[in-house]
Amino acid sequence: GDVYKRQYQRRVREEREKLKLRQALALQVMDKEQRKAKAREEFLSYRKVFAKEVEAAQQDEVERRHIQKRKLDEQRALLEAQLKEKEKIKAVTMTEAEKQINNRLLEKAAGRR
Repeated sequence: GDVYKRQYQRRVREEREKLKLRQALALQVMDKEQRKAKAREEFLSYRKVFAKEVEAAQQDEVERRHIQKRKLDEQRALLEAQLKEKEKIKAVTMTEAEKQINNRLLEKAAGRR
């Protein structure tokens, strides 16, 4: 009976060790899957952050262009106003000169009479 008892105990021990190995292997596989899932989640979150940064950069660029365009528009308006002012002054001086010429012509005409 002793021999059978020892054989039985050995078999039980071997089965227990096999079971432990199987469980350990299953845990490793699960662990690997979990690590994969975690890595994927991290990747996706990084991608989200990156996309947000890209979007923010594009928004900054759009705003920068708007500001630049507004500055250029303001400069153009200022230059146009200056040009109009110069033309007004020219027009005024032209009429002054014309008045003087007209006065001379009138004086000459009055002298002839």
